[in-house]
Amino acid sequence: MAKDETMVKFVRYKGCTLSHLASSDPKNLSREKMYEVIREETRGEETYYILKGVEGSYPSEWFERITLFNKNKYVVVASKKPKIGQNLKCYKLTYRKGEAILTEHLTSIIEKVVEEGANIYSVETFEDDYIVQVG
Repeated sequence: MAKDETMVKFVRYKGCTLSHLASSDPKNLSREKMYEVIREETRGEETYYILKGVEGSYPSEWFERITLFNKNKYVVVASKKPKIGQNLKCYKLTYRKGEAILTEHLTSIIEKVVEEGANIYSVETFEDDYIVQVG
């Protein structure tokens, strides 16, 4: 086991088609049932989920991620580039009566970053999505 991470994630069991020597018995799982991931383990190049209320560990490829709510989308300004696995301290841009307002904001843990252009990034967290201008 190379690295353990703690996070909150919900997944749905799709079923298993491949045998994994390091996995627990898939008979402990119910197809299409939602599970909460309480820990993620990386073993070599494979990721395994430890599920709340279920004994054992299971390959992540047996599951699909579930988003429990519609994500908010924000435009933010930050002084540093966003990095996967970290929070981003930034300023959220909102408008009140036609006036731009910047409010200090801290994102949840970043899951995905895509560079869209010069110092502009699309960022996804579990809770929200962002367009980030770094400068």
